[in-house]
Formats: sequence, structure tokens, C-alpha cells
Amino acid sequence: MKNVLIPVDFSEISFAAARYAAGLVSQLHSETIVLYHSYAEVLRDTGFVNTDEQEQEACMSKLVFMKKRLQKLIPSDVNIELFCDKKTVKKGIQQILKERTVSFIVMGVSGLEHLDRDDRALGKHTRDIMSIKEVPLLVVPRFVKFRPVTKVALSTDLKGIDDNFPTVHIRKIVEQLHAELEIIYVNLPQNKLEGEEKQKASEALKIYLQGINYSFQILESEDDVPHSVLDFVQQSNSDLLVLVSKDYNFFNRLFHHSVSKRVLEETHIPVFIARE
Repeated sequence: MKNVLIPVDFSEISFAAARYAAGLVSQLHSETIVLYHSYAEVLRDTGFVNTDEQEQEACMSKLVFMKKRLQKLIPSDVNIELFCDKKTVKKGIQQILKERTVSFIVMGVSGLEHLDRDDRALGKHTRDIMSIKEVPLLVVPRFVKFRPVTKVALSTDLKGIDDNFPTVHIRKIVEQLHAELEIIYVNLPQNKLEGEEKQKASEALKIYLQGINYSFQILESEDDVPHSVLDFVQQSNSDLLVLVSKDYNFFNRLFHHSVSKRVLEETHIPVFIARE
């Protein structure tokens, strides 16, 4: 995982995500951090009209300042590249992905108390970036502080493991972090996994995760899946929660559920969304 892309808006929440990424790229021995900012909304929303050149200059000045802050946190051989333009955030990121190889995107999540506004559990930019399927996405909650990742929890729907399962991304993140992998499935009364179906799921894991050391647990629960997963993550002291992209509704409920919000705020667990 050599190159990491971080969209930024120059808020402290944005820098907190970049700061977490700095710790992670050090552990991953990554080569490049790409900082990207879109000033499209500035041009659209301000009462006076700056020229594209003025906004470009102002944007680069802020990016340089952020770069200097991050350079204090990363090894000297990690390069930081700066990009800004007037494209929308999504289009700007897609352009960068066309021009260079990116291992994953890092996105900070704004304050959890703001995520329910207008019945939206995720901010617009986060939802836009989540719709980009080319690379994995690491979502970093507010107030998160980096700690070396030694234990990764993967929550998955065992009934959906097939050739689209993101084995490559999971293998990379686990092996390059030298982390322990715990796979969990929440067995709810209305969706029980047992008997022959349970055996098939276990065999599928062995096939698609061949060569990866992992433990496998089925959590019996009467509760909502996000709360059960976060409760497990908290108790097991996991450092990173991995979901697959088809679990968007899970991720949405993860932030929307009031109990899940409380658990997430207490555990400060980043979420790595692996694309199928």
C-alpha cells in the first residue's frame, strides 16, 4: 500500500484524519501521501468572485502549511504531494485516480452530533467518496488518535462470500500491518446461520482467505448488527474495523444508531471499507 490519498478541507477534523493516516503510513511503510483540496464550493458560495488563480494560490498555501505539520509526524523518506482544483470533490479524486495508483483514500468524519442533519447519517462529501469504488476507503471518526494496528476485526455477511470478496485488499492490510485478523458474523434470530449453511460459509472463508491467519467467531445476538459489532470491537480491543463495500447500509446505521454512536465515540475505531 504505497500511495495514500487524503481529501482535506483544512478543518481540524480533516487534519485529525491526516494525522491518523500519517501514523498508519509509517506502519505500512508507504511511499507517498497525496493531499487534495477542491475549492469548487468556495467559488460557488462566496459573495465575491475570486479568480481561479487566486483560489489556486490560496489553496496551495494552505496545503503547504498542512504538509509542514504532517512532515513532523512521518518518516523523512515519505513524500507528500499537493493537488487542488475547482472540480467537485468526487470528480477531482477520480481524476487523480486516473493519473496515478492510489492504495486507499482516507476521509475524516465530521462531528457525530451533526451527522443526522436533514436525515443524512453521513456528510455529502463522505457519501460521494464512498461511491467511488476503485479503491478502499478509510473513514476516521472525530478525536481518533493513532495507535499501532495489531488487531483487525472484519465484519462480513458470510452468506455473501464469493469471487467478488475483496481478498486482495484484506490480505494487504493484514499482512502489511502484521496484524491479527478476527472475522465476525452476527447471528440474528431472523437470519440464523447454522448447520450446513454454517459449514459452507466456513469452507468459503478457508478458500478466499487461504494463507491468512485468522480467527472466526459467530456472535449470537438479539440486537442490531452495528451495535453488536461495535460492542465486540470494544471488548476485543480491536484497532481497525473492516467492512466490505456492499455493507453501505451497515455503515450508514453504524453512525445513525444512537447506541452505536456512543460506542464509536468511546472506542475511536477507524473503519476500512474494502471494495468488492
